[in-house]
Amino acid sequence: MKNINLTNEELADFFSEFAILRKAQISEKEALQMMNDGEGKKNRELFLTTLMEASDLVAGLKQFPAVIPEYIIALLEKNNSKVNVLEDIAEYLTGLSLTYNGVSYKQQIKAAFLYPIIVLFFLLVFSTLMLVFVVPAFDFMFKGFGKELPAFTQLFISLSQALQHNWLIFFISLVIIIQVWRFSIARFESFRKFVGEVILKTPFIGAFIKTIESAVVIKAFLLLCSYQFDLAQALRLSASATHNTVFKIALTESADNVAKGSGLADSLKQARIFSAKTLRLLNAFEKTDELKILNTLEQSYQTQIPIGVSVSLRILNVVLLIVCWIAVGSMVIAMYLPMFMMGEAVG
Repeated sequence: MKNINLTNEELADFFSEFAILRKAQISEKEALQMMNDGEGKKNRELFLTTLMEASDLVAGLKQFPAVIPEYIIALLEKNNSKVNVLEDIAEYLTGLSLTYNGVSYKQQIKAAFLYPIIVLFFLLVFSTLMLVFVVPAFDFMFKGFGKELPAFTQLFISLSQALQHNWLIFFISLVIIIQVWRFSIARFESFRKFVGEVILKTPFIGAFIKTIESAVVIKAFLLLCSYQFDLAQALRLSASATHNTVFKIALTESADNVAKGSGLADSLKQARIFSAKTLRLLNAFEKTDELKILNTLEQSYQTQIPIGVSVSLRILNVVLLIVCWIAVGSMVIAMYLPMFMMGEAVG
């Protein structure tokens, strides 16, 4: 198993180009060799080299479980000789990454956090300089006048002193926390489920994350059903399309119930991950087997996601900025209080 980092856009580009070359009657090995010639990106070069060294495309892709989800492997295994499945996978991956304006959801979320993070960074630098060099000078001056610094200012001085005297402990603690977090995420499904539940219940974030994950699952479910996977199998495989463990567990359990004879909508209703409208349309699809219904559902998500994401990110940005400016304001007040009281101290 190999670990590389490839985005959905890069994977979509790979499957799209590979499909074109295979349509031109070029063999798998030769197509992969042509794609690898002159490749400058190390991740993509390692990816293509591994595929070339494998016995076939599917065997090579299986070596990247963190990048290639299970449903893609299943599609290729069932339709290994069909070029159109490569095109459909490319189209699916392209659809995962884009909104109406061509910007990925991940990029929008990063953009929403960018300005508050910049503000917090400069706040940290400003606070550190003030606490280390300026406030101690005020402390010395006030003590010379027989006065004490204001309690609010003294609070920040105490924080600064604690950080200066115990920075190694803080640093080691931070490293330990990060390592424990990574280990728990990698090893314990119960912990991943807990994190997933927290994310889905977080104000401003949970709503659009749930909508995005639902759209991803429905899109994968549609793709699998269009290639004649039965409902239980399609539902189980579509769980590999989501990164949220709550969705993964719910879909897997629902797939087991469907395999035992339960209805699709009834099984998913117990999971509580889809909206009432989604459940109604899935119930109609189960009864009619009309892929057009899933297409309608997918298009509905494609319409509502950009609006929901835009509104949620605006609210989140405002909240983050308010928090940042409260922190900035508190620091400024703490720094200027001694100046306001200096005249009284001198008098």
